[in-house]
Amino acid sequence: MKKVTYLLALVAGVWLLSGCQGTQTKTPSQTQLIQEMNQRAAQSDTLTLPPDDANSENLSGYLFALQQAIREHIPDWEKYRGDVCTLRMSLNRQAELTGLKVEGERSEFCAVMYDAVLRTKFPPFPSERAYQNLKNAALDFKP
Repeated sequence: MKKVTYLLALVAGVWLLSGCQGTQTKTPSQTQLIQEMNQRAAQSDTLTLPPDDANSENLSGYLFALQQAIREHIPDWEKYRGDVCTLRMSLNRQAELTGLKVEGERSEFCAVMYDAVLRTKFPPFPSERAYQNLKNAALDFKP
């Protein structure tokens, strides 16, 4: 119980502190983001590609670039070897984060991943098809 309380406090603290960053563009309110995240998380959208799809390489490359961009914010990545965290990220067409949700068990590693995602500037989508397939992707992170 103590671990859960600590983890919730850590995630809440990270979330609140991330709102302290100054920004020049108008961003949705926290309530709007939460509503949008919950709506998108409720949608059933799995990514399946035919094996002979010529663009599957673009999608794989973009997923790798997303994960690398996030990992740059976790200097002690190896510390979490054996842990797994699944995050559902919602991105707009400009590859800006519009929603984020931890799926499954909430661990210390997931709290670190959550914080890293909030600080990440994502690479632009390589194509409209990549955007359509990955705009609400659930990604597994395994050090």
